[in-house]
Amino acid sequence: NMSSFKKTGLFMLVVGIGVPLMNAALGLLLTYLLHINLGDSLLLVVLLASASYIAVPAAFRLTVPTADPSIYLSTALVIT
Repeated sequence: NMSSFKKTGLFMLVVGIGVPLMNAALGLLLTYLLHINLGDSLLLVVLLASASYIAVPAAFRLTVPTADPSIYLSTALVIT
């Protein structure tokens, strides 16, 4: 399946790194605006940053049944 990965590899890498960083930045902004203490802020930021790796493979399988699982599962694990 390397041919499939070569077609989508760069986009998947950018999204795989960019989305968690954007989620973490959103979490930092929310914790700053809501004056949440440091421990809770750290937990929220970590959960937001990792949410895409946990939820996306399962949700992707349900929404796009024709997608190749070897691409989206391995990509989520490799980037993590």
